[in-house]
Amino acid sequence: MILVRTDRLLRTIERGFALLAAVSAFVIMVIIVFDVVLRYFFHAPLSWATELIGWFLMVLMFYGALSGAFTNNSHVRVDILLEYCSLPLQRLLETVICLLSAPVFGFIAYLAAARAWQSFANDEVLSGLIAWPTWPPPAFAAIGAGLLTLRLLFNAMAHLNAWATGTDIVALPHIDHSAGVRAE
Repeated sequence: MILVRTDRLLRTIERGFALLAAVSAFVIMVIIVFDVVLRYFFHAPLSWATELIGWFLMVLMFYGALSGAFTNNSHVRVDILLEYCSLPLQRLLETVICLLSAPVFGFIAYLAAARAWQSFANDEVLSGLIAWPTWPPPAFAAIGAGLLTLRLLFNAMAHLNAWATGTDIVALPHIDHSAGVRAE
């Protein structure tokens, strides 16, 4: 029961970050359209658009969607061999993948958090027309990679639980068996 509640909590947090990612993508599109109109029709581009989009919104969009993409199997994965494996072996392979990936993303989260803290403590800003603080992008990266680390560890436990008890909390990714079949 604790695994089900943990999954619900993680999914709720991931949906919130996915919403932030979607809002970031929308804001990026609005800023770009506005900048293009101002640049080509009024010869007055937005001087702050590149920094805001490149330093903040793109990072928030990427790391905000990271864990949710993994949860929904919307990420790139190589599953060519999985269709030939039994379900218990698939669970075991998923567990190994999660356990190997979690330390990598945990380390990314740690490094990003350390960088965000250093930037915040030193009151670092970008040089330019607007003195943007430099700590938010690594903070977004730390939160996104940290959330993915939690999801990977949770999925490893859930796959092990399913392997041992048959209780399916986290579904295995869908394998498209028709990918090589030609429609006639």
